[in-house]
Amino acid sequence: MNKKQVIKIVVFIAIFGVILYLLCDIFEYKNNYMAKGYASYKACEDDTVDAVFIGTSGVSRSWIAVQAYQDYGMTVMSLAIDAMPCWLVLDMVQEAYKFQNPGLLLLDMRMFTLYDPSKVPALSVTRSRRAIDTLDFFSSNRLDAINRTLKLASTFEDYDMSRFDPSLFLSFIQYHGMWADDGFNPFEQIGCPEAKYLGFYINKKNSLKVKTLDIPQWNDETTELPLVSIDSLNEVLDYCNKNNIEVLFVDTPHYLSKVESKRNNALCKILDEKGVKYVMYSGPEWYLSDEEAESGESGELKFNRFNHFYDSSHLNYYGATVFTTVFSKYLDEHYDLPDHRGDGRCPEWEGKNEKLIDYMENLAIERAAKAGKKDDGNAEADQEEKERQEALDAAKNIGE
Repeated sequence: MNKKQVIKIVVFIAIFGVILYLLCDIFEYKNNYMAKGYASYKACEDDTVDAVFIGTSGVSRSWIAVQAYQDYGMTVMSLAIDAMPCWLVLDMVQEAYKFQNPGLLLLDMRMFTLYDPSKVPALSVTRSRRAIDTLDFFSSNRLDAINRTLKLASTFEDYDMSRFDPSLFLSFIQYHGMWADDGFNPFEQIGCPEAKYLGFYINKKNSLKVKTLDIPQWNDETTELPLVSIDSLNEVLDYCNKNNIEVLFVDTPHYLSKVESKRNNALCKILDEKGVKYVMYSGPEWYLSDEEAESGESGELKFNRFNHFYDSSHLNYYGATVFTTVFSKYLDEHYDLPDHRGDGRCPEWEGKNEKLIDYMENLAIERAAKAGKKDDGNAEADQEEKERQEALDAAKNIGE
């Protein structure tokens, strides 16, 4: 083989690689808060994110980074994946520390207690794909995440999955059907747009939706955590110890099932034994009694089961303002997070909370108009919309 032939082979491989990369970049779902949140994080100026909050969808629905920035100047950004698999936590943490060097790592406890992957193997692989798709195409963490997922899937009984799934490596194999979608424009698919509010989830259907929940019941019983949860927990703690990263585990507000309550207790016991800090926001002590909620005279900043949730696992915008106020105050009191307001290094944070409030006000008006047309004076619908508007007004005034 002469020199000219070698050059041709190298050029061919390079061109083929670029084509594969572009195909994978074009055929990925990017119009979701998960991809946009990671794009925003990577776009921040170096060393301007002081804490990163990695977790499940509960984090993206609970933590309003721009509100905390407005109140304290802290830059605490969430990187959340719906039903984030525990076995990929280390890869996500390592990926986060490639782009920033946060002094504080916040980890959602639900990543380790949510479910047993061996019980729902197909769902486990689907959830892994969400996380894998957010990682850079040439990232070693992406390759490791794929390997972990395939290795775990191979242990499941009665689950027919090849030890090698090329669609996890080359996303266009999984998503090539997007080509047939109406309005699909490949040029608009190159790259990824950034999140408007730095990781906070906004959805017209759910962000202002209100659902009454039962009062959470915390019990003292425990159960064994799945082995993969324990192994993943130990991995990420070892990584933090080796790299001198301060870590805090956080249990975001949600209604605990009996099984999850037992798993939470088991996780707390492990963290206590290891001397690792954690804070809990799902216990009944964080909820107003029905009498306090109805009278509005408590004076305590707690969660209201009548209008702070849109389902049993997620806060709506009203509840998120409460959680952000409570948790940002905790962070300000217990950690030395700098105030970046006005330092000129975080322009993407400035004024964003005001824009978020304006957006939510307009969304409330839009929902009220639609409800009025649909129900045409229905008294029950009018009362529901009135309560929703009152909750929005209360959310705006929190912290003032």
